Amino acid sequence: MNESEWLMGLKTGDDVFVEGRSDIGIPYKIRRTTPTLIVVEVGTGLSAYEEKFNRKSGRSLGGDAWSRKYLQMPTDELREKYELAILSRKAKRLFSETIIPKTKTELLEFIKVIESLKVPVSEKTDESC
Repeated sequence: MNESEWLMGLKTGDDVFVEGRSDIGIPYKIRRTTPTLIVVEVGTGLSAYEEKFNRKSGRSLGGDAWSRKYLQMPTDELREKYELAILSRKAKRLFSETIIPKTKTELLEFIKVIESLKVPVSEKTDESC
């Protein structure tokens, strides 16, 4: 199925990824469709809003070229990329909240420990990644 066929076949409740210039694709569900639009609900509760996309091109409506977004067909690769980004953000947040060296000496020691844990690229396997 090509992208055009996929876009034309989308219906309420289908999964899509919304991608932009500066962020990874984010999974959403389609809220509603019309012959010319695909509408995705972004956020939840009081902060929820709709984002509209052209059905033929998958491009967002309105905004400038920098903030333009587009729909992507969900693939295992996009899902994995999204999950990795979420886990990376969580790890960075947890890491920065729990380990903050107070002195230069502590920081240098901390860097040595972290560097000793790194696996050289040539030694990486699926189990160590």
